[in-house]
Amino acid sequence: MLIILMVMTFVCSYSQQNQKPKSSFSNSGESSFTIIDRDSDSIYTYKIVETDYKLVYIALNDSSKLNYYFAKYTTTSESNTNSENQNREIEIEVHPLDNPERIDFKLKEACDDIILGTEIFTTKEDACCGGEDKLAIYDYNKKLIIKGNEKIISGSIPNSPLKIYIAWENEDSDETTLGTLHYSYNSKDKYDIKVKGILPSDSSTLRTPEISIITSNSKDEFNNETNEYTLWSLNGCNSKALVNNITIQIVFDCDYKHKKITLSFPIIKGKPFGKEDRQQIVFLK
Repeated sequence: MLIILMVMTFVCSYSQQNQKPKSSFSNSGESSFTIIDRDSDSIYTYKIVETDYKLVYIALNDSSKLNYYFAKYTTTSESNTNSENQNREIEIEVHPLDNPERIDFKLKEACDDIILGTEIFTTKEDACCGGEDKLAIYDYNKKLIIKGNEKIISGSIPNSPLKIYIAWENEDSDETTLGTLHYSYNSKDKYDIKVKGILPSDSSTLRTPEISIITSNSKDEFNNETNEYTLWSLNGCNSKALVNNITIQIVFDCDYKHKKITLSFPIIKGKPFGKEDRQQIVFLK
């Protein structure tokens, strides 16, 4: 009798220990597909609504306060069966895991993707018909840090709150301007340098030039996957005025008939060419 009681006690205890805890919170969303219209040529106009969730570890407005959140993505896309383009809007709600009913951050953008980073978020508009993607980086106050075509280069400085962002934006409305090089530290401290000139008339369609940070220190590294430099040569640099001995280089690769065109932008005391001007102009030679 004693043996049977001990076995029953063990089974009951084991069952309680392995019982799954009840969920204390749940959030759900809907997804749908709607045919809006069909014209005489059997071209369908449609709308897709998708709900997705992501776990993120980010610092909203204060880089010293990282926290876990779940992000609820609601993506609405409209297009038709005869188009490569789509109109897409993404709405995000960010909830802290320690108080999941609360919404700490909301965002709605007309774009094709939004990536929530540790201290910034990036929006992306997909290219169409051989064009280039458009990217933009914002802080969590929704202030623009930098925007550009195809890719954004960043430079992190170890043991420093400073970070460098570099991007190129093509010019479509002014034939005498190739585009603008954007150089930024944050949403308030940034520089725009217009590049004026004309590429050879028989060169290929202008695309974003290759962008790189040139330094003389072999310890400085570039990560091709993240498009980020780690600038060990500036290790511990806590003041923009101490950012020296780096050069931003852009290279236009026209086509096989012409030599590559290279422009250099030295950073002196944290500023392009050492100039205070936030808006600058350079010319192709």
